[in-house]
Amino acid sequence: MVSLLHQRPNVLVLDAFFASKSVFERVDSVWSLKIKEPLVTVIVRAKKNYVAYFPAESVKERKRGRPKTYGMKIKLMEMFDQSHLFVEKEISIYGKLEKVSLTTAHLFWKPTSSIICFVFAVTSRGPIILICNSLQQNPWLALQLYCSRTRMETMFDCLKNVMNAFRFRFWSKCLPKAS
Repeated sequence: MVSLLHQRPNVLVLDAFFASKSVFERVDSVWSLKIKEPLVTVIVRAKKNYVAYFPAESVKERKRGRPKTYGMKIKLMEMFDQSHLFVEKEISIYGKLEKVSLTTAHLFWKPTSSIICFVFAVTSRGPIILICNSLQQNPWLALQLYCSRTRMETMFDCLKNVMNAFRFRFWSKCLPKAS
C-alpha cells in the first residue's frame, strides 16, 4: 500500500509456484498515471515444461478469417541449445562472483495473452528461466534479484524458527480488547 501512496515502482520476486495468469493480471492492474508505468514489476521463475510463442507475423494483405495471434511455438528449455545467443558476464549471484551466460527473448505467453520478457541464464547451479512482465527490465539485475530471494527466505526462516520473532499473537485472549 505504501508504494501506491508514494507512486514508486516496486519489484516483486516470486518462485515458480506463482508463475500464473492471476498474478500477472493483478500486477498489471496497478498502474501509475503520474510516472506512466506499472508500479509493480514481477520476476518469477518459469517451470521447465512451459512453452511460449514467437509473435505472429503481420500480414500485408488481409485474408478471410481471424488473423493469427501466435507465431511459432517453442519449448523454453530448448533455448539453452542455442548457445550462440548467450552473452557471458561475471556477476554476483547467490553471494559469490561467477560467470553467467544469459540471453533474453520477448515471447507471447498464452496465460497472460501478451508479450512477456523471458530471461534464460546458465549458472553454476544449472539453467534457469525467469519471466518478467516489464520488457524494459535489465536481465542481469533480474537474475541478481531472483538469486537474492533465497537470502531473504533464509532470514525469515531464522527469525521464525530460531529467534521466535513471530511468536507473539495479536489475537491473544490475555490482551485487553481495543475498540
